[in-house]
Amino acid sequence: KYNICATLNPGADVTDYMNVISDWRHSEILAIVGHEPELGEVISFITSGGSLRLELKKGSVCVIKDSVLINLLQQKALL
Repeated sequence: KYNICATLNPGADVTDYMNVISDWRHSEILAIVGHEPELGEVISFITSGGSLRLELKKGSVCVIKDSVLINLLQQKALL
C-alpha cells in the first residue's frame, strides 16, 4: 500500500513530515522519499532530536528502527 502526500513537497518542514509519519505509526515498515535538506532534517529529528548533522546524497537509503539510525547507504554503495 502506498500514499502520495502533497504535503511533503520540497519546502515541507519537520512538522509536516512528522504529522504524516504519525498517520502511519502502526505500520511495520514505512518508506519516505524526499529531497535535501528536508529529508536529512527529518532523519536528524527522529534519531537525535535535531542535533545530528546529516546530508543525504541523491539515491541514498536510510534505515531507522526505534529512533536509531541503523544504516545509511549512499547511491554508489547500492550500485
